[in-house]
Amino acid sequence: VRLWINGRLLIDRWYDQSPAAHSAEMDLPGGATDVRMEYFENVGGAVAQLSRTKLSGPASGSAWRGEYFNNKTLSGKPELVRNDNNIDFNWGNGSPGKGINADNFSVRWTRSINLAPGRYRFTAVTDDGVRLWVNGTQIINDWVDRKPTSSVGEITLPGGTVEIKMEYYENVGGAKANLTRAAVTTPPVQP
Repeated sequence: VRLWINGRLLIDRWYDQSPAAHSAEMDLPGGATDVRMEYFENVGGAVAQLSRTKLSGPASGSAWRGEYFNNKTLSGKPELVRNDNNIDFNWGNGSPGKGINADNFSVRWTRSINLAPGRYRFTAVTDDGVRLWVNGTQIINDWVDRKPTSSVGEITLPGGTVEIKMEYYENVGGAKANLTRAAVTTPPVQP
């Protein structure tokens, strides 16, 4: 058996063998993933199975996982992947990082955080397009060219680990991306 993920050979056991389990680990950037498995059978019984297990979620703790693309559609492989402490950028007419265009780029940030139960307001201020998901629910969808503008979405959360994903694109001119959150209400404390 041989297994490639996004063009990288992770398992290379190309020889006769009894049924055996082989495993490999790899960090994935999110989005579409290219998976290729090759298998041959010589003589006797034949078994070929492939499974996957998520070992960890998006960046946790105080950092956002930022994936930077040299296009406005978040497509292909990111040119730059880094941890960003906050989403609070005003790049002006400059590039967000080494190897990234100053115009016509996009970013996907992901993070898991622990929040108390309650209703939360998320505010994104961006120069060009923004989309925001909280626990898989899209609460902001302003995927349009624009000057710096606020977009607001609210969601009630049960508490615990919350997954957040923000997507942003820059067309031309100034580039800005900022995200904040605030508790709007919290459930009353039970006596």
